[in-house]
Amino acid sequence: MKLKFTLIATLFLSLIMINCSSDSVESIVETEETEKEGNEEESPIEEEPEEEEPEATLAPVCEDITQIAFPIIDTNATPTENKCDIFLEENGIVVMEAENTKSDLNLWAFSNATLIGRKTWESTIHETKEITDHKGTGYIHYTGTWLSWNDPEQVSPLEYTFEIKNAGIYRLYLRSFKKLNEEGDKHNDCFIRVEGLDGATFTPGEPDPCIEAYDSKNVLPETKTWLLKNNTKFYGASNVNWVNNMRLDTHNASTDVPHYNRPFAVYNFKANQTYKLVITGRSLGFYIDRILFVDLNKYKNNNNEINAISNTAAQSACK
Repeated sequence: MKLKFTLIATLFLSLIMINCSSDSVESIVETEETEKEGNEEESPIEEEPEEEEPEATLAPVCEDITQIAFPIIDTNATPTENKCDIFLEENGIVVMEAENTKSDLNLWAFSNATLIGRKTWESTIHETKEITDHKGTGYIHYTGTWLSWNDPEQVSPLEYTFEIKNAGIYRLYLRSFKKLNEEGDKHNDCFIRVEGLDGATFTPGEPDPCIEAYDSKNVLPETKTWLLKNNTKFYGASNVNWVNNMRLDTHNASTDVPHYNRPFAVYNFKANQTYKLVITGRSLGFYIDRILFVDLNKYKNNNNEINAISNTAAQSACK
């Protein structure tokens, strides 16, 4: 009898020990899994930091206006064709490669060949150098003639649509060149006009008076908005280098204010509006590399600053 009770007690104790062992094993497994999860939270995978693009810096426009850094050309990347439906202004700049129009070139021709220019401003046309510093994939040049002042639509209009996000006083620049020739004022112009799309409007713009050496006589009065909206001669290329110094030639259209016959093309563009620049041919041997609209209240209106933008700014993003 005693043996029977002893066996029952031993069996009961064995069952208790088995249950305890099982609970202990489960507890250990849960603890290990919890620790693993905790360790994963404490040691997340570190992401590599993104490389920042270098910034282009320029001197202040005025004491209280700092020029904004603009995205610069990636010199390690091979230029590729990038024809935009709409070019997007950013930080007061629109940059468009002339060859990236979606218009048919017709009497305009694309090229990326080396150009021949005079060595210096004082050199004759027989003292030459090679010019290879075009931007993008190349440049365009006009192969036709001036067919008619009254109907410049005949001379291959090219369209460039752009969206202004930041309202401002924008001046138009064409990075241009003209073929080598004896005649100083030949082969150096085209026609331009700007249209507002979808109800967009603009008037002639006048920059902040603090801008250095900005002559108010170079600004059209608001009553002459039509000169910016209609085909008007735009001139001023060089056969020494690519240059950006171009003006409107109004052909005495504003005789009521005589000194406004050679104004800059300056526009008061509104925010979040879309515009279209139309360029038509006028002079055989006129070359265009880039097209720039630059907010004169953000960037100085002188050759050093404008050349810096023209030479180093990346083409604007597309929409």
